[in-house]
Amino acid sequence: VALTPAQAPGMDLRAGDRVRVVVTPAEGSDAPAGAPSFSEAEVVGARLSDTTGELIVDLLVPHTEAAQLASRVATGNVAMEDVQYMLQRRQRGIQHADQTESFLNQAA
Repeated sequence: VALTPAQAPGMDLRAGDRVRVVVTPAEGSDAPAGAPSFSEAEVVGARLSDTTGELIVDLLVPHTEAAQLASRVATGNVAMEDVQYMLQRRQRGIQHADQTESFLNQAA
């Protein structure tokens, strides 16, 4: 999967990372009303292309999902998110919100 900086997750990907390849609307299209479609995959490798500057990510997906993922990626209307990073960030956000609330309660 070749990703532009706008499509790539905001962190380094490593072999073994669990990711979601999310279908995004075509340029000029409206955002989907519900949750977007996605495919889950495991990163096998990642590198920057010397010629295009894109992030090239090799993914391992179940055989039954490979064709669907390939067709989604071929449109170029995809983005990738690191599932574990999202969960850690969400947990940090909850902790930060708890700390902020505690701080505000102390200040009051």
